[in-house]
Amino acid sequence: MVCPPLKPESQSLSADDLDEGFRRIYEATPAMMHSINGDGCIELVTDAWLYRLGYTREQVLGRPSVDFLTPRSAAYATEVILPAYFKTGRCEDVAYQFVCADGSLVDVLLSATAQIDASGKFVRSLAVLTDVTEKNRAIEQKLHLQRQLHQSQKMEAVGRLAGGIAHDFNNLLTVIFTYGNFVLEALDADSRSYSDMAQIIRAAESATELLKKLLAFSAGRATGGPAAKVDQTIEQIQPLLRPLLGPGVELTLELACDQQAAHIDRSELEQVLVNLVVNARDAMPAGGKLTIRTRPIAQQTSVSDAQSSHPSQLLIEVEDTGVGMDEHTISRAFDPFFTSKAPNKGTGLGLSTCYGIVKRHRGEIWITSEPGHGTCCSVSLPLVDTDEASTAAAASLPSPRGSETILVIEDQPAVLASLQRTLRHAGYQTLSASDTEQATALAQANQQSIRLVLADVMMPGLSGPELVERLRPSLPQARVLYISGHTDELPEDELLLRKPFKPSELVRRIRQLLDGPAAP
Repeated sequence: MVCPPLKPESQSLSADDLDEGFRRIYEATPAMMHSINGDGCIELVTDAWLYRLGYTREQVLGRPSVDFLTPRSAAYATEVILPAYFKTGRCEDVAYQFVCADGSLVDVLLSATAQIDASGKFVRSLAVLTDVTEKNRAIEQKLHLQRQLHQSQKMEAVGRLAGGIAHDFNNLLTVIFTYGNFVLEALDADSRSYSDMAQIIRAAESATELLKKLLAFSAGRATGGPAAKVDQTIEQIQPLLRPLLGPGVELTLELACDQQAAHIDRSELEQVLVNLVVNARDAMPAGGKLTIRTRPIAQQTSVSDAQSSHPSQLLIEVEDTGVGMDEHTISRAFDPFFTSKAPNKGTGLGLSTCYGIVKRHRGEIWITSEPGHGTCCSVSLPLVDTDEASTAAAASLPSPRGSETILVIEDQPAVLASLQRTLRHAGYQTLSASDTEQATALAQANQQSIRLVLADVMMPGLSGPELVERLRPSLPQARVLYISGHTDELPEDELLLRKPFKPSELVRRIRQLLDGPAAP
């Protein structure tokens, strides 16, 4: 609460004639207070005011009070508050920002009353300042967290929608791949129809990559796409990067990884590169030089000294000659929605997106920078090992055949029919079931002949794994391969094949299971 203006009969002498004892009491008051004269200059100030803002009394006395405000607060005080205050003799809870001696800012609420002489003329003020810096920061943090929560909820809802759509399309694409490949095999390779069908299958492959991204987005995991040859990807995306940089930035490539591939989907690697390049461009408003380097490294070399479980890594560096970053900016650079750019110039999601992609692929990302000395953003990713390269090469070989009996459990009729067609085409005998009762009956009636169970993970009633457990007493030696087009977290191992898949992928995985060692 603000006291009313001091009445004339309670006037004291001028500031020069104030009692020394009163001055000492005023200055020692444990509150932030100051008094200004009719010219708006400070003539009294408490020790608490000086301590909080970091000035000496000599630096303050005789100077206009607005000299210690931010430009915005000073303009507000000069144009709005002080003219009214000199007339009314009071103001209450006026929000100002004071500038400390070290340049930091303090948020205050200022309330003041005035001493008025017998003629009604303003003599001096008595202002009390309440430090609300921490309170305001807490409010800002709460609002920031609320915005993040709201954004997270929206992203979660979109993710669930994306996952549901992707699940249905995965089933459709599995059917398209199956019958499309059968038609392709039946056509003359030189015919127009063969070319048309090949285009359909390529379109389905493109749709598959898109759906993998939707699934990764909704489940927060890696897309599981083919490994990317890093140097090749950078060279091929170079024509896109140059227009992004503009004429004032020189782009240099120093690539030393040849044909080595990293554990990351090509499209996600491109996304990381574009985000890092755009970030570097924005750090060089007057132009400069951007260098992209690659090289293989023996182990993790991030500043955190984190050790990777992979024996061999591939390092990508995106280095600019821009304005650089201080330690505070580096520490928050990967935070979602954090940006040092001007309003409406950035979402604050570029580097956080890079961080999420790299981490999902078991990599590391870090920043090295100093103000005025440019920035280097480094990404390390596990290299594809020899066994995985051999597996990828095997995909181009003819599909292996067999004659064993396989129990196929799938609740979608079109998918079930396509699975039967694929397996019979490869020489296998099939028994099909669309629910728990059918599967149980077939297992009990064919205990000696069923060698493998092919089961969808998401089934009505019992899930695929639960149903397989029920069948175990009847089929103790049967191998099991699960298939799934859903976004639920599932182990990426030899027991799971994600939809959509090509017929060759299915029969190859089944042959590997049947020829491999029995489960303990």
